[in-house]
Amino acid sequence: MVYKNKPLTIATIFVFFIFYSFGLLAQDTTKQGGDANKDLLFFMDGKEILRSGMNNINPDDIAMVTVLKAESSKSYGEKGRNGVILIETKVHCRQIFQKYLSSKSTKYQEVLTSNGGDKKIQYILNGKVLKNNYEGDLASIADSTFISVDVIEAAELKSYNVSEMLFGVVIKTKVKEKPVINEIPKSKFEPELLIISPGKISFDPSATKAIEEKNKALKSNISNQEQPDLSNEKAENIRLMRQSAIAYMEKLNFFNQIPMFSQNYLGYRFIERFPNTLILLKDITAENGLNDLAKIAVDEKMPYVLSFPSAHVAKEKGKFVLHLKVQLYEAESNSLVVDKEYTGDQINQGFEFTCDGSIQCIINNALSAALPDVILQIASNNRTLQGERILALKRFEIIKTDIFLKNSDPSLIKSVIGESDSTINLPDLYQTFYSDDKSKFVGFLFRKVDKQNLKGLSDSKTDHNVKILSGSTIRDKDFLDIPQNYAYIVKGVLSNGRWYYKKDMVTYFEAENESEGKLEYLNNLQGWGYFKEGLTDIDSDFWEGKLFEKIEDKRKHPDWDEHKDMWEDVERENRNYIGMYELVAERLKEEKSATEKVLEDSIANNIFKPFYDASIKSKQHQISGYKSALKDFVLIYDSNKRVIINPIEVKDDKGIVTVRYFVILSGSDEIYEWNYFPKSIKKKGVINNSVMENLATVTKWDYSYDTLDDEQFWNNCVLLKENGIYRYLKSLK
Repeated sequence: MVYKNKPLTIATIFVFFIFYSFGLLAQDTTKQGGDANKDLLFFMDGKEILRSGMNNINPDDIAMVTVLKAESSKSYGEKGRNGVILIETKVHCRQIFQKYLSSKSTKYQEVLTSNGGDKKIQYILNGKVLKNNYEGDLASIADSTFISVDVIEAAELKSYNVSEMLFGVVIKTKVKEKPVINEIPKSKFEPELLIISPGKISFDPSATKAIEEKNKALKSNISNQEQPDLSNEKAENIRLMRQSAIAYMEKLNFFNQIPMFSQNYLGYRFIERFPNTLILLKDITAENGLNDLAKIAVDEKMPYVLSFPSAHVAKEKGKFVLHLKVQLYEAESNSLVVDKEYTGDQINQGFEFTCDGSIQCIINNALSAALPDVILQIASNNRTLQGERILALKRFEIIKTDIFLKNSDPSLIKSVIGESDSTINLPDLYQTFYSDDKSKFVGFLFRKVDKQNLKGLSDSKTDHNVKILSGSTIRDKDFLDIPQNYAYIVKGVLSNGRWYYKKDMVTYFEAENESEGKLEYLNNLQGWGYFKEGLTDIDSDFWEGKLFEKIEDKRKHPDWDEHKDMWEDVERENRNYIGMYELVAERLKEEKSATEKVLEDSIANNIFKPFYDASIKSKQHQISGYKSALKDFVLIYDSNKRVIINPIEVKDDKGIVTVRYFVILSGSDEIYEWNYFPKSIKKKGVINNSVMENLATVTKWDYSYDTLDDEQFWNNCVLLKENGIYRYLKSLK
């Protein structure tokens, strides 16, 4: 399931980001519930970033966010099992839409190139002049919605009341109809919660300007939003929640963000544990406290109503502070199970409630204190969770008495791993599991480590993916200190007579002592499918479950057509590994990559570099200098390596730098130049992406591709002959 957001600002990052991502994960409310505190996988502009790196992102630089729930994130392997956040910056989105529109209009490409960019171009989408924060809108245009693009001159722009631009780009797409709010069925969702608007609102006069600016920004962002198409949303509760939020956003202001943020966060926390969660918004208030809340609960048929009777912005010690009264009404007991005032200051706490230190933070921080109490009350009285807690405790007792204390046999694991792997300390192995046929294993390792902070951990090359579970907050002095309990598993698979293994689930966490730490980490078995669903019996499918997933054929997935654009790169990378265990495929990919690296270095150092150096020395082929676009030479070839292309920046004897393509053919020591594309002159100080842009017109390729296996491209664009002579290859002798 994918929700693509429109341009975000800090005032709306939670409104549009987490709101469109209901249900990525839910926090376990029991310590022994297994698989708690799950981690998301973050990517920015296609590159993986640490969750901590989110704190360094300027929200105003974000153009679009794609949120993949657990089902849709399987293609990212185990790291993405709890959900994936794909962040795309405005700069990246601008590159995307410029490339796409260039493929649709040669006139646009000419204007873009001749003007050195689009600073003098006015974009107009479906009749609307785009002024600010439009990068995500344009980057979202695809063939399924695209109708046309036309370039107009400055004179024609006057009809759009635009006078400062030289050109206009008029884009037409299929416009989605505004969704209709349906009648909401009741009593088939769990849990159900209605969130209503703040009651009495007040603020210090010094906050007037900041609040007015936020209201203006909110209004601007909302006016720029296209209505999302909810017709393809299969989950009824998600559709109803989003419809509710869309209706509520029509009156969105600074204070009405409080219910919106609450819906976002509570949905984010509840929905994975409860796929049928229903959390709705309504623009009403409870003026008379308990009596009004009771009536609202009856009228709306809601077991819980969350209210904010008062919200006051004060200025204390030179900073803004929000004093927020919060009430949670429970219909079953006809009582307020939460009735408390919370405060929020301007300090950026990071993580789910990250902010930029502005007045926006006071809402984030007040809710960061209040909403965990709301969750606790709803969860503690939820019969499903009560049953799960009982089951979790029973399973924990089995782990503690029957598994933790049993003798382990480390011999097989030690024989597979050996002493050569410095990332795995075999003496730390304290419990082992083997499949009946001894073709798979899981080993648990634990040790106390020296005190270190986040910088020390990030500088360490031992582990690539780490989970940190700590009770410290950003306000604590030891916030950057890493817990000293270090645990991980090693898992292995015997495939085709060879063992493959992987260090995984690396975690730093807090525990009273070594014994407690080992037991607590072993309790992860609950979340890793060791027990049958809803039972305390051991599940034989554990060896084919979460820890031992296989590469699936994404083309056979029922949602392939819907998510093809998002999945096709991963599908291409995995195509030769379908049906293999993921850890086997990962190792084979690493080995293949290492082999290819050796080959590429050999070709670069023994063929291309000597040719370029000799050309410089002999002053041939108009080469007086050269530079690779990347650190290593870029080589493009198919799986058979019958043709190898090296795109490279070449400086001629006049100092002009162009991108040229040099080629070698299998079985020949002759060098050719590929002349399919016109020469692209690199401008000083400008990053040259002409290689990707050129190839995008004839095939699908970027720098992440290991091979380019497009037979039509090689035959028609590279190796095509006319009268026995290559049409696009010129021999350089």
